[in-house]
Amino acid sequence: MPNTYKPTTPSNKTSNIGIFDSGIGGLSVLQAIAQLLPNENIIYIGDNANMPYGDKPKPIIQQLALNCLNFLLAQNVKMVVPACNTSVSTSLTLLKSKTTLPIPNITRLGAYQAIRAKHKTVTVLATPQTIKSGAYQTLLNQHGAKAVPIACSALASSVEHEQPLDYLELEVHSYLQSMPPVDALILGCTHYSSIASIIAKQLPQNVQIIDPTKGLAQHIKEYLAHHNLLNNEKGGKIRCYFTASTKNAERVLSKYNVQVNHLEKYYGGIHNVPNSS
Repeated sequence: MPNTYKPTTPSNKTSNIGIFDSGIGGLSVLQAIAQLLPNENIIYIGDNANMPYGDKPKPIIQQLALNCLNFLLAQNVKMVVPACNTSVSTSLTLLKSKTTLPIPNITRLGAYQAIRAKHKTVTVLATPQTIKSGAYQTLLNQHGAKAVPIACSALASSVEHEQPLDYLELEVHSYLQSMPPVDALILGCTHYSSIASIIAKQLPQNVQIIDPTKGLAQHIKEYLAHHNLLNNEKGGKIRCYFTASTKNAERVLSKYNVQVNHLEKYYGGIHNVPNSS
């Protein structure tokens, strides 16, 4: 699929909302959108063959994000939703140069949730590349909040591969044990949404956990309503594709109580990319 494909306008109200992620993490975004907008047709691509994105060099992440974008652009979408914070923080400008379709910014929405709550000190828990980009820290600092970035090199992979509870608890503890007192913690990777309860147990009770996924879903609803693109036909269909095994996805979708019309391992168009340039 060419990287220059650039549709000008969404087809119609019944066109798909396209979502992509490095794996199963973005299914938390899919769940939030499906719950809030049950009439919408959704297509999801999880590039778990190339997971994790967060510790790869920026040029490789950008190519992977473009691959996912091109897959979605061929699927009659009216919006492209990168559920992957790493892709957004490293590749958003590039993605927007390839299409005029709306592409919401999950990192911006997450930061503004903390800013609107008037938190003064905010931990950003995210992948190394998201932290390196400064996407969250810059916006928080501009609005008078002190950002405390914590790069989690392996946490997304641990969630993706469904490590045991005690393993996840120890790993989360290793990242949070030296964290100074804060008002809030942003889940800066959608993989972390599914372990929010594990993270919460290791925080003081007064620390608010901010999960950008629900704010993202609300933003999408408001955007589609404002542009008269909400699907009014009942019974939206959900199709999910993964570039490697779908077994973990099946379990997560069942846990999230999301009914999927189609789920398959996708072989074409998105290829394995080496971990280093």
